[in-house]
Order: sequence, then structure tokens, then C-alpha cells
Amino acid sequence: MVVNENSILRSITVENLRRGIPMWIGGLKRRFTHAPMATNYDLTYKCNLRCEHCYFHKAVEEKCLQGKSLNDLTNEQWIKIFKYHRSIGVNSVALTGGEPTLRMNLLFEAKKIFDNVQITTN
Repeated sequence: MVVNENSILRSITVENLRRGIPMWIGGLKRRFTHAPMATNYDLTYKCNLRCEHCYFHKAVEEKCLQGKSLNDLTNEQWIKIFKYHRSIGVNSVALTGGEPTLRMNLLFEAKKIFDNVQITTN
């Protein structure tokens, strides 16, 4: 069978398009989700250092000067967030904050839940 431009154009009918487009869109939906593959969590506002170059420390100071209350989430709240994000497809996380190692239990919990855990620490 010789394939040429005319035979390809003849095979593109309204009926073929009507059947093919929903299958194509369905394939895209299965391939791409609305969830991010990775996310970043600031686990705490606390830090054991006060580095001059630290953007996070400066942001916390600014919020405190504005009279805003900065309360960390509880372990239970973080674990609930971790599990929800994992259930929608997140598999890689970066744990930051002030100093994430001040919440070591959450580092271990994140490792149980996610495939890839990165930690930014001082």
C-alpha cells in the first residue's frame, strides 16, 4: 500500500475526528494532573541562627514589626497536609523554613510519605 497525501487526507473525516479527539484528550488527562510534582514547605519560623544574608529571617522580623502573629503549624496539621499533597500526586518536597531540623520528627514523617525529600538547613 502506497501512502500519499491524498490517502491521508481522505482518512481524516468528521467521524474519525469525533471518535479520536475524546480519546486523545482522555490520554492527556491521564498524563497530566493539576497537582504539582514537587512543593516547598516552610516548617517553622524558628531558627537557631540570625544570619545577615538570610531572606527568611528578614521576612519574619518584618512581619513581627507589623504586629503579625507567627505561629507554627502543629505536627498533626503538617502530617495532614503531607498526606493530602501525596494523595494528589506530589512526590518530591523541599523542607525549609527558619531551621527545619528544629522539627526533626516532621523530617522523618515526610520521608515516610514522599519519594524525595530535600532539606535546606544552616
